[in-house]
Amino acid sequence: MKPDFTMQDARFGALIAFAAVSEERSFTRAARRLHVSPSAVSQAVRRLEARVGAALLVRTSRRVQVTEAGARLLARALPALGELASTFELAAAEANAVTGTLRITAPSLASLILPPILERFLRAHPAARVEVSVSDRLVDLVADGFDVGIRLEEALPPAMVAVRITAPFRFVVCAAPRYLAAHGTPRTFRELARHVCIGIRLPTAETIYKWELERRGRTLRLDVPSRLVVDGMRFAAHAAKAGLGLAYVDEPWIADDLARGALRIVVPGLAAHASGLFLYFPPAARRSPRVRAFLEAARDALGASATRG
Repeated sequence: MKPDFTMQDARFGALIAFAAVSEERSFTRAARRLHVSPSAVSQAVRRLEARVGAALLVRTSRRVQVTEAGARLLARALPALGELASTFELAAAEANAVTGTLRITAPSLASLILPPILERFLRAHPAARVEVSVSDRLVDLVADGFDVGIRLEEALPPAMVAVRITAPFRFVVCAAPRYLAAHGTPRTFRELARHVCIGIRLPTAETIYKWELERRGRTLRLDVPSRLVVDGMRFAAHAAKAGLGLAYVDEPWIADDLARGALRIVVPGLAAHASGLFLYFPPAARRSPRVRAFLEAARDALGASATRG
């Protein structure tokens, strides 16, 4: 049989009021429990009695007694009300569960920081899965179906929630010791152009990236002469370690190589400063359990580098 429910149907509320009065044996205590006025409880019970066509409660100055008709109704209603309460509790629990697929778009700059975040997220939420697209092209987060993205601050789209996940860092020019021993170490901006430089092709254009350097607050762009061109800073760093030339890379990526002496920074006074990487998502995604859980994992993994958005 099709349920006869309407938006104006107050029977469920009246049943709840009736059950509360029956258990409390008092309209006042039932009203306090339901956070409404005693008159509202009384009116609800009267409407229910009119609906079923029988007195459900006997009211006296000292107590409230359930009638036989009321007891029969309670016997049928209490299990249904309990099931209804459980349904709402289950729905609330499912709405807050971290399940399904979290889709992330990130640049190659994020390659170092993503794995520890993912490890915490996946360990804490076994019912969730993650898809990561590592690409240096700019994407439309919503149109391309991503939940969250990672970008440098200056590349963040407008109207997005942004949360810092790294401290500021530098882009530096580096080379292997054997290259410097063979070709000398450049000391100035002009000298860089006379060296073998590893070019980087932008993913969104048929052009070679002009290295952005800084001097006394001014941005200098070097149109590098390149016999070797690659499509990202990651391979450029590997090529530099092999002695193939100077590479322009983000400093955190080569930190271990610098510590071991496999690479050296040249013209450090011209290093370009970046504001850091940010996790970003649409404002509506604040309600997503997956996004909230991923943000929490980022804070756990990165500590003081990640700040609240």
